[in-house]
Amino acid sequence: MTNASDVGNHEVGTVKWFSAKKGYGFILRENGEEIFCHFSNVVSDGFKTLHYNRKVEFDIGAGRNDGSVEAKNVKELPAEGDKKETSAEEEPPIA
Repeated sequence: MTNASDVGNHEVGTVKWFSAKKGYGFILRENGEEIFCHFSNVVSDGFKTLHYNRKVEFDIGAGRNDGSVEAKNVKELPAEGDKKETSAEEEPPIA
C-alpha cells in the first residue's frame, strides 16, 4: 500500500488513465499499486497531460490530504519509435 513512508522515492510507472478535462489521473506503479497524479505535477512544455499506457518517471510526494501521497515531477518517457532529440554533438557532420 502506498503510504507516507514512500515520500521521496523516485519511480517508473505506466499511465493507467488521465483525464485532461478533469486534470488528474492515476499511474500504475511497478509494484502494482496506483498513485494519484494531478496535472500541476506533470512536467511538460505546453499543455500538461499524460497519455494512456505511456511509461513515466516520477517522485512520490505528500498528497493534498493528510497522510496521502501523489506523483510529483511526472515526466513521460520516450515511447519506442519516438524520434530522439539530438544535441549538436550527436548530429552527423555536414558534408
